[in-house]
Amino acid sequence: MKEGVADLVSSSKGFSLSLLRCQESTSLGHSTLPDVVDATPDHAATLIKVEERLRDGRQSDDRPSELSKMTLAQMQDEKTCLQKALLYYESIHGRPNTRDTRELARPLYDRYRQVKRSVSRAQLRAKENVNELAPIFEHVAMDFTLASPQHRSSLTPDSLPTEQLLLCKEKLLQEQRRQSESLRSPDSDDEGQQDCGQEASLSDSSDVSKQSSTLGNLHSLPLHELKERRREAKDQKKKLRKSLRQFEERYEREHGHKLAKENRGSMEQNYLDYKHAKAKLRLLEALIAKKAPTDDEF
Repeated sequence: MKEGVADLVSSSKGFSLSLLRCQESTSLGHSTLPDVVDATPDHAATLIKVEERLRDGRQSDDRPSELSKMTLAQMQDEKTCLQKALLYYESIHGRPNTRDTRELARPLYDRYRQVKRSVSRAQLRAKENVNELAPIFEHVAMDFTLASPQHRSSLTPDSLPTEQLLLCKEKLLQEQRRQSESLRSPDSDDEGQQDCGQEASLSDSSDVSKQSSTLGNLHSLPLHELKERRREAKDQKKKLRKSLRQFEERYEREHGHKLAKENRGSMEQNYLDYKHAKAKLRLLEALIAKKAPTDDEF
């Protein structure tokens, strides 16, 4: 009888000891679980980092944040940057699969979809505009004669191709310059001054013809050369805009008011070059949109 009781007491002590060990191992397992959870990457921190990179990229490329102020090339650059940002985010966290992660990443995905739709619409409009452009043939002489004042009022920007609109603007500016010079110079000027005026007008007309022939030759270029010309035109436009902005800021500091059009002086040619660069860039974007396939997929 005593031996049976002793066996029961020893077995109960062994059971309680094993139960205590199980509880200790369970508590240790629970204590290490938060460390694993804390090691998971933070979605919000990654999205903040992505937004900062996108903001810095817009500032370095001089690209506005509003889509309504972007050109087609700027919208395409914005779309590419957003694609890279989404790929970077998904390479760390994968596609958002919970309600919280979807809410966090929703602004980034919505921004990409909005830019993608805007690019598609802009490319469609550019293709429609290109179909309205009249081709310029190298072997056919172009007529640069100014229209009469009555007919000139009917030549709206919507009814003219890009090249012809640019040429009309250039010819109007040249006519205004010649009229202002003739009003300033007296009738008793010698023949040498008249010859100088004729040479200046001839040089202006030759510059216009060179610009028109340059724009006309763009139609025959392949796609890769058009993209290279677009890159050069963007660089030229950016440099001209920077120099004009610095000139206007310096003028405003010195005179206390903003620069007026009649006070441009020697910088007038730079303004004309800037307008020509913008028109050339618009034409290149239209030609690239016509020849390049539409990018509708991510």
